[in-house]
Parts: sequence; structure tokens; C-alpha cells
Amino acid sequence: MLEVKRLLLLGLCGSCFGGLALADDAESVAESALGDGTYLEREQAKQELWARGKESQKLLDTLANSDDPEVAWRARQILRWVDLEITPDTPKDIVSLIEDYLDATNAQERERIYNDLLEKEAYVQLFRLPRHISDEVVSRSLAERVAELAGQVAEEKILEGKDMEALSILEDAKDAETGNLRWVALASALGLKEQLWPDLSEEDRMRFARWEGDLDLIRKLAPATHEIQTTLQLIDGNVMPYLDKRSTSNDQQGLRARLAKSFWSGEEDSERIQKLKDDLLTALKKNGVEESPDVLVLLAQLGYAEETLPYFEDNSPLDLFEYYHGFELLDEAFDAIGLKAGEPIPDSWVEKVVDEIGAEFDLSNDGCRALISVGLFLVEKDRLTEAERLFDVLLSEMDDLGINEVNSMIAFLAGRQSATGYGGYPEYAIQAASERDEGLFEPDSFLSESFFAEESVNEFYRFLAEYDEEMDDWERVRGVFAFFGRPVKFPKEKFAEILEQFEKEAAEENSSERWDMLMQSASVRGDIPAMERAIRAMVALDNEDESSLTNLASLLFSDGRFGEAVTLLEDLLEKEPSRFDLMEYLAVTLEAAGRSEDAKEWLKMLEKLALGDGSWLTSLGGIWGELGDYQRQHELYQRAFLLLPAESSGWIRHLYILSESARMAGKWEQAAACREAYQTFLVFELGGSPRSYFLGRGHVDFSRAMAAFENGEMEKGDAILERLVGYAGHDSFFADDVFPALRRAGLHEQAERVWARVSPAYRRSMELYPKGHNTFNTAAWVASRAACDLDDAALWVEKALEGKPGSSAYLDTRAEVAFARGEREQALKMSEEACKKSEGMATLGMLRVQYRHFRDDPFPLPQEKPEPEPARQEEPNE
Repeated sequence: MLEVKRLLLLGLCGSCFGGLALADDAESVAESALGDGTYLEREQAKQELWARGKESQKLLDTLANSDDPEVAWRARQILRWVDLEITPDTPKDIVSLIEDYLDATNAQERERIYNDLLEKEAYVQLFRLPRHISDEVVSRSLAERVAELAGQVAEEKILEGKDMEALSILEDAKDAETGNLRWVALASALGLKEQLWPDLSEEDRMRFARWEGDLDLIRKLAPATHEIQTTLQLIDGNVMPYLDKRSTSNDQQGLRARLAKSFWSGEEDSERIQKLKDDLLTALKKNGVEESPDVLVLLAQLGYAEETLPYFEDNSPLDLFEYYHGFELLDEAFDAIGLKAGEPIPDSWVEKVVDEIGAEFDLSNDGCRALISVGLFLVEKDRLTEAERLFDVLLSEMDDLGINEVNSMIAFLAGRQSATGYGGYPEYAIQAASERDEGLFEPDSFLSESFFAEESVNEFYRFLAEYDEEMDDWERVRGVFAFFGRPVKFPKEKFAEILEQFEKEAAEENSSERWDMLMQSASVRGDIPAMERAIRAMVALDNEDESSLTNLASLLFSDGRFGEAVTLLEDLLEKEPSRFDLMEYLAVTLEAAGRSEDAKEWLKMLEKLALGDGSWLTSLGGIWGELGDYQRQHELYQRAFLLLPAESSGWIRHLYILSESARMAGKWEQAAACREAYQTFLVFELGGSPRSYFLGRGHVDFSRAMAAFENGEMEKGDAILERLVGYAGHDSFFADDVFPALRRAGLHEQAERVWARVSPAYRRSMELYPKGHNTFNTAAWVASRAACDLDDAALWVEKALEGKPGSSAYLDTRAEVAFARGEREQALKMSEEACKKSEGMATLGMLRVQYRHFRDDPFPLPQEKPEPEPARQEEPNE
């Protein structure tokens, strides 16, 4: 009360209450002024209280409960205006609109008034308006809407350097659920947590902890029943509570959880678990796969290869063929479809398959699929005559069905789509199209079918016609395929001349369309210098072309030219300061360029501008992953995961990416727990293949084995690894992940034991298909990653390069063999050559990660002598 009396002494009494004397009871004086006297006197008193705003807050709170209705009404009106920051100087039309909104009776009227207030930029009034609306539905809807608006306005203020104004705006709109996290996120980025902490609600404290990814604080704040406990348990690598909860349901998900628990508890051979598995197999045998596909998938997901593969063979031999040959088990693959690996395909088998095509063409039809799958497999193994024989039979059948079917088939083989996971056989498709009777295919229509009628394809075809009038039409088609990166036979020297002439004409014409074509072509062919020349030419045409400038920055980043990329990104952000994607790349690029302090400033800006949206953490982590920094990637992914409500759709999606990043960062227990939880949600994904089902289990068990080894539980780790090899040991993830992880952990005996189990399959593949250069490369790659049989691996990769000289993938394998032998300098030179011949931007990114692996990582095998400290080498440029 003393503060109110002080305010009255300063002048409220004489001027504002019509000359009334100051009373001991300030409330009675004010109440009398608002409720007595003439209307003009009452309005003058209201205006004076209103003008003092929050200085009159306590007095007005009291008057709002007055027994005098007029006094209470006037006091409440002033309080509302004070809260809405409506002052006597506020334009009268804004005041009127606010009052009209409060009195509005329908959505259309409210929408009109909202737009009027928005046009007048009455932001603060809009932010605070929801708390003065009595209708809860209307209030909540408006609160969410203005929370979005508050985010937009706050972002503008942050970019202007007015952080505290932005925070004030977000505080006004924080009643909405999204608004709360925005306010907390900005306060955290501004370092205000400690200052605000005493006055925060428990809910806001938890928001601070989740946004900052502070695991200790989250554990301290979260009660035992809080939904985040599920997230914490999985982050800690403890999946059992999650499986316990899931196993109580009486559906397939619950059944899977109960079976999965057996692996984690080591009870897979217990009587209870064995009975559960036997019951499933009995049901499968009794009902058949068609009646119980979910049971088959469930058992396959849990790695029961021996028990389930016979059912896949009965139900879909082609699925089993794909599974086995994907694992290099070629004898088993061909046995599954009634053939012998390495032997010619008999006419009887072809006739039987043709009968299965029937009267309707569909690429997924069993007959079509069998001819395509086996045919493309033979292409991969360089058995082209046999492959073409199968395709000829298929096209003969298609001729009887109609032109649309032939179009679809040939376009598929041309590489337009990849329903089976193969890359097609464009050379055969072109030849077949050129030989069709009655002009069924003209070159232009064939190109339209093969490339989805892209205008740039037809334009390059026209260019070739002008470039060489004597060139055959179908040879021009081959030139188009080569220009857009499809594998066809086209003389390299002639193609180089054509490209040189095309670029020369592009420079003479100097049109963005021509340069864009060259950029597209260079990108898919992996010609980095040509791609850069094309982009720079487009920039020279229009130095405001943000798309071209962004493409150039991306190219420089991918090419490891971080200093140049920084300069360009900074220029782009000057023009477009709100481009979040550019800020992310700039922050990472600055760090890669050695400018850590500058990188921190941009990361701080990203924290501020994120305004509670955790998706930037995932995208930023992806950029770190491009540079091979998996520790930073994992930290960001985990932070993003902590923001998501447990078992929400976003949370489930993040289980997968978190498990992958944890695996790459060597967080084995977390990787296994998150992947197991994710796999539990995939029980009803019935459209997969045996290989995909087993690999899901494989990634879980690989991480479990590594966690056991890390914890000194060697017998447990060996048992898990032994089982894993039995159902997924020939997959590429063994070469990419399992062997390197075993070697890094010093588990050399385990690596050699696994190689001894899987190597016969690779040797058998090379024996069956001695011209299959990819087969030799695969064997060399797996051996190099296992660091076993390295003399053989060196011979195998040279055999692969004889079949496909200059292949960047094969050159990378050659580098890996050298690295496994302890020859770092040789590996780096070979890797540099691979980078220079990269087949596209995605490939270049992977090859750069490989280069850093050769440069920075320890050798897989123990060295007799310590390696001298190598001179730091920059990544190779084009």
C-alpha cells in the first residue's frame, strides 16, 4: 500500500481525481474518482490511471473487485489495455479493433479483424489478446496462431540484432505450447537460464533441460512417470523396460517384444522362449505363408534364418534368389529358382517362366521378374550373351501384349527406373529399340520414354544432329545416354570432342539453359571441373542467381575447398540473411577451414534463430556426417531426439537415425537399444525382402556384440557374433562396418574367424564368373576391410580394374588394400586418383570420407614399427 500512496502523492489526487483531497485510504479515493462525479471527471480519472500503466497495477487489481459495477468495469478495462500495451497514444482504430475482436461472435468476423490488426502491425496486442478471450476454443486457436506470428517477428528482431526485444515478444506468446519452447530456446541461447531459473515453472525448467540436451538435469527433473524416461532408458542403452512395456500387448508387436527380450536376457534357448518360437512355426506350417505373412516376417526380423528360409523358398523363390545372391551365396541363389550357378540357362526353365507371365504385363509379375532379375544378374557378371537371350524372350512376349508393354520394358532396361535394385542395361535397350519392326520406336520417342521427356535430353539430341550430320540416329541416342551418365558404349575420344564443342557453343550462346544442361551432365558423370565451369558461367550471367551461387557453394564444400566456400556463403547470407540452410553450412565450413571462433558465432546465431525447432540439429548433424565427424553428428542427433515426445511419429523416425549415428560414433549399447526399439515398430512392414529383415536384426546384434566386447564379456560377444554371421555374414555392412570395428577394437582373432567363415563364398563367386569384374572388386573390398588375404585382394582388385578401368569404386578398393598393408602414402595417392574420377557428387562425398580415413586413421593391423608422424595433407582437388 505504501507504493500506491506514493503514486497518489505524486499527483494522482489533485489532477486525476478532480481536485479531491488525498485520503488515507488510497483505494477509496480512486474508487470514488472512477465511480462518482460527472462522466467527464470519471473519464479523466480513468485516463490518468491508464496513462500510468503498470504503475497503477496493484491499485487497479483492487478496484477491479469493487462492489461498484462501474468502478470494477472501468478498472478491468484499464487492466486489459495495460496488459495489451494499449496506451492513450495508441491509434484509436487499433483500440476499436481490439474491442471488436473481443465482442466478435463468429469466425469470419474474427478473421477480418485479425487481418486488419496484422496489416497495422499491432503485434503486441495480437500476442496478448488470447488471454483476454473467455471462449477457450477461440483463445487456444488464436494463441497457436499468434505464437507462429511471434516466431516470425522474433526472427526478424534477432536478425536485426535486437535479441531482448525478440525474447520479450516470445514471452508474450509463450502460453501456446510451441510458444513456450520458442521462448525457452531463445533464453537458453542468450545465456539467461541461471538468471531466470528461480522463477521458472517445473514445465519450463524441463523445457530448458531438453532443449540444451542436459541429461543430468533431465534426470533430476523428470518424475518416474514422465514420458521422457523411455527416451532416457534407450539413450542409456537399456531397451528392456521398453520391451517389457511393449510385450504386454497381445498383438504381433507384443509377440516380437517378448521374443526380442530373450536375446537381450540371454534366454533364447529357454523353455518358455523355445515354446513361443515353436508355436509360431507351427502356425506358419499349418496356415501357410499366405495366411500368416506377419509371422514369417516376425521370425525373419529376429534372425531365424534356418527356420524361415524354407518358407520363403516355397512362397517366393525369387525373394530367396535375391537374398542369396545379395549375400554372394550364388549356388544357393540359383538352387532356389531351379538353376545351377555358372551354367547356361536351359530352355525348359525359360519356357516355364514365360508361362507365368500370362496375359498381363507387369514388371513385378513373377515371370517378368524372373527373366529380368536373372538377366540383370548375368549382365553384372559380364555374361552378356545369356542375359540378352533372356531379354529377347521377354520382349517377344511383350510384342504380343502391345506397344505400351514394350515401351515400359525397354524404358526399364534403359535405366529409367530400378524396380529390382539393378541399374538396367541401356546398351541392350538401345539396340532392341532400334531393331523393333514398323518404326515402333523412333529415337525421340525412345528418349522421352527413357528420360521422362526432359527437354534438355531432346536439346542435346538436336545438338548432336547439328554437330555430326553423318552420325546414325541411334548413335546419337547413345551420345545422349553418355552425356547424362548412363553406361553405354561410346568412344571416349569422340565423346570428349563432343563435350568440348558443346561447351564452346554454350560459351558462344551464353545462355543459362545451355550452361544448366552442362552442369546437369557434369554432375551425373562426376566431371567436377566441368560442373564448376558451368556454374560459374551461370553466375557470370546473373550474379544475383541464388540457385547457381548456392550450387557453387555446395560444390566447393564437397570438393574440400572450404576457404572459397566460406567467402561465397558469407556473400550469400548478406543478401539473404534468413537462409537457415546456408548458416548451417557456413558454421560447419568455418570449422573445417580452421576458423573455430567464427564458427561458434554462427552456431550461436543458429541456436537463437531455431526458436524451439529441433529439426536444425538433425540437418546440421547431417553436414558434419558429410565430413566424417560422427561424434559431432551423434551429439546433435541425440539432442534432437530428447526434444521429441516418446513414441510420437517423429520420435520413432529418430530412433533409426540415432541408432545409425550411435553406431558410427561407437556408442554400441545405445545403437543396439534404439535399433531394437525401431525394429519393433516395423512388425507389419510386409513389403520388404528376406535380406532387409535379416539386416535389421544384424545391425542390432552387431552393436550388441560390440557392446559385450567393450564390457569385457568376451564369450557373450563371440556368441552373438557367431549367430550374426550365420544369417547376415556376407552382406556389405560386414565390410563397411563390422570388420573395421573389430580391428579398431583389437579383436583381431574375431575378425579372422569371421573372414574364414565368409571368404569361401567370395572365392566361389569368382570361380563361377571369372569375367565378372564387380565380383572381384567385392571380394577384394571385403578382404581389405577384414585385413585378411591381402596378397590375394591385391590381385583381385587389379582383375576388377582390367574389366572396368578407371572405376572410382575399384580405385578406392585398391587404396583400401594398400592401407590394410600399412602403406599410407600409397593409399592416399590411390585415393586421390579415385576422387578425381568420382562418378557424381554423392560418390565424391564418400570418397572424401575415405581419403580422410586413409590420412587420419590407425592401420587395421598392428605394425612392427611405429609409423612416423605423416605430414598433414590437404584433401585432393579436381
